[in-house]
Amino acid sequence: MSRAKEDAWFKYMNRLRSHMLSCTDCRGAIDAFSVHRMCITGSRLVVSAAAEFDAVLDIKKRAHASLDGFVYACPDIAVHGECAALSAQPLKVVGIQGALF
Repeated sequence: MSRAKEDAWFKYMNRLRSHMLSCTDCRGAIDAFSVHRMCITGSRLVVSAAAEFDAVLDIKKRAHASLDGFVYACPDIAVHGECAALSAQPLKVVGIQGALF
């Protein structure tokens, strides 16, 4: 997975959270569970975060469909929750080392 894509999604999620905490319109929209009350900036951040997350999922799909081996940094990413499992970075296996040094 491209680290840049993962970082871009994380960046948009942080911007979105920061905006949602400071914008009274978006905060009201969250409380009312109504997207129609969100400001333009909040709406754009939501769409941008969704687009970046979609790109992350496409990268994961390609990694799983690839004939090359891939692994995750944690042997069981499901124990970290659904969000971590969805956004975990697949790593391509290029070699195996028998010992640390």
